[in-house]
Amino acid sequence: MDVLVCFRVVPDMSRACEEDWTELAMAHPGAAFPRIFDSFDEVALEMALRFRDECLKSGENARLHALTVSDIADDRLYEKLFALGYASVVRLDCNTGSLCTPNVKAALIASRIRETELPDVIFCGEMGGIGGSRMTGPMLAEQLGLPCINNVSDVGYLRGMPDIRTTCAGTCSRLSISGKAVLLAGNSEHGLLRVPTIKARLAARGMKAVVIAVSPVWSLAEIRPVTLFRQQAGQNCRFIEGTAAEQAEAIANIFKGGGP
Repeated sequence: MDVLVCFRVVPDMSRACEEDWTELAMAHPGAAFPRIFDSFDEVALEMALRFRDECLKSGENARLHALTVSDIADDRLYEKLFALGYASVVRLDCNTGSLCTPNVKAALIASRIRETELPDVIFCGEMGGIGGSRMTGPMLAEQLGLPCINNVSDVGYLRGMPDIRTTCAGTCSRLSISGKAVLLAGNSEHGLLRVPTIKARLAARGMKAVVIAVSPVWSLAEIRPVTLFRQQAGQNCRFIEGTAAEQAEAIANIFKGGGP
């Protein structure tokens, strides 16, 4: 069974102090702070590892692969994935300026996936996308023609199929899927990526991601709305000035159908 996890690496803004915020507008944040896995994508990476462990208990071999879209080589983090047992890491080298819309990022990932054998399970972070849009994962599923399941809190392995647990608004559900699917990792009690052993770290030292240079085959102008129009909207509020008595009188006139 082949499992793919889509992830991204972001600056660790928790390291910023109050004085740093005045500098962020003048410099790229990635140059000032260490880089870490996106929090929701970290959940997806750990969830895939737990799914692999469950597969191994049932005698099924699960091969883990990871994919990211970035113009920055985060080799230290890639080594950690190799040390944890990921068979491959692929970095689609693309200028992040073209990733301002989730549909562009989803199209790039989908194009890469189509060039290889479609994985049995694809994990994405629930909030994947610039600004936490919640759109990249569903758009990826749409482009691949796969079902998309959100709010996934854990995934096991039962009778040859992924055994999925979802949690939404305190309600837990459980379902199994017999085909390929995109799973969006949400809140989970296993939200932190496990730490590899020193031996595994040493064995993975020097291992690097496969870098593939990509670029959108369309311009951003072509994916923006061509025609814009303003919807009909009513007046939502009125500002009433004057003394309390004058304001009360104006409000009474409004309710009677008159002006302020």
